[in-house]
Amino acid sequence: MTRSKMLATLWLIGLMGLAPQCLSQAQRYPTRPIQLIVPFAPGGGTDFVARIIGQKLTEVFGQPILIQNVTGASGNIGAERASKSAPDGYTLFMGSSPNAVAMSLFRKVPFDFVRDFVAVTLVGSNPQILVVNPVVPAKSVAELVRLAKRKPGVLTYGSAGAGAASHLGGELLGMTAGIRLLHVPYKGAGPALISVLAGEVDMAFVTVSSALPYVKSGRLRSLAVASPRRSAVASEVPTFEEAGVRNFHLSTWYGVQVPRGTPGDIVERLHAEIVKILRNPDVERRMLEQGIEIIASSPEDFARHIANEVGKWARLIREGGIQQQ
Repeated sequence: MTRSKMLATLWLIGLMGLAPQCLSQAQRYPTRPIQLIVPFAPGGGTDFVARIIGQKLTEVFGQPILIQNVTGASGNIGAERASKSAPDGYTLFMGSSPNAVAMSLFRKVPFDFVRDFVAVTLVGSNPQILVVNPVVPAKSVAELVRLAKRKPGVLTYGSAGAGAASHLGGELLGMTAGIRLLHVPYKGAGPALISVLAGEVDMAFVTVSSALPYVKSGRLRSLAVASPRRSAVASEVPTFEEAGVRNFHLSTWYGVQVPRGTPGDIVERLHAEIVKILRNPDVERRMLEQGIEIIASSPEDFARHIANEVGKWARLIREGGIQQQ
């Protein structure tokens, strides 16, 4: 055997020896703890979803899923840290709708929510519901629209602050229905809801789970839910589509992402395991108690959803002249 043939043979033998080793490394993932970055404070919806998934993934992987609450700048600080983490499968990110809004709400964002992440799965969605104080003489969306047209700029709606879902909901309703409402911002969703209960403002967009106790007690009146279909926990409330306002969708959604460049086999493993978790009846029950309806999408569908959301809110923020920060 010539020297060149001998070297070629040794090279092939070496590759054959490495292949099983590389395969076993992928199959063994994970071999150490994984951090799951949540860009909002403990106790909120994003944190709630992350802790359920983290707990179950810990059981599946046999490795701790460490929840890291990295707060600030409407979720941008946590998102930036996640986007710049090593793409090795040991950093996960619990993205949500505020991250898509922030791409246009802020003048400078040091990452791209579409390009700098790989979508794993859209976990679920918590639709917003439009509620009014009972003194408002409107028992349907149609009646509210007629009232607003008779009194432009007089009807008020409370929100959790500029750029929050509750703010964008009012802007979207105004643009879609051709009415003018007066925005009253508060420091959080809780104060905004209290203001409607107290009659300080006429209406607000809030999550279904937050509104239901007050709707059932008669302290608030629900007009419509901003989801494609009726909520499983408030099936008596019509959708905006049923109420005559087309293409009006407003929800807080949650999904798992990883930094761009994360190996495809790891993304596939994460997707498979998380979808199994989301199909667990106990997990579904716990989510639904908070008004969150499970979606468990494919990575491709979630990626399209993110791109659509970024574009949708960019147009609304631009056309509505919403103050960017």
